[in-house]
Amino acid sequence: MLKGTLLVLGGAAIGAGATYLIAVRRKVALLGDAALPRQAVATHLRQIRRYAFAASQDNSPVVGLTHASYALVLLDTLEEIVGKETAARSGVDTGKLRDFIAAQQDRHAEALERCDPHLQQVRAIERGEGANLPGFVVAGGAAPRGA
Repeated sequence: MLKGTLLVLGGAAIGAGATYLIAVRRKVALLGDAALPRQAVATHLRQIRRYAFAASQDNSPVVGLTHASYALVLLDTLEEIVGKETAARSGVDTGKLRDFIAAQQDRHAEALERCDPHLQQVRAIERGEGANLPGFVVAGGAAPRGA
């Protein structure tokens, strides 16, 4: 009886240990080691800086606005995924980077403003000068019905 009890307890311990090891192995396979998130953040930031630098060098306002928008989307997703604190601890001042990217967007949008009357209206709304456009939501405003 004692031998049978020890076999059951031993089997349960082995089963629990194997389950734990499998769970740990799956977690490592899904998340990688601790260096992987740091490496992923560094890679993401490098790509953000590349797009931001490209936007600062672009002569075409369409291409420059595209590069600046890509950089800002990547920065937003990075801060959303790892958190603003983790992104800030990476060694890059994300606030300054965001300001630089927004300045590039504004510079290219101003160049395009002369070409597109709709963009002229949108920029006027951003400055608080224009009338409301149908379906356009100003930051802090309520979304239109059905949006």
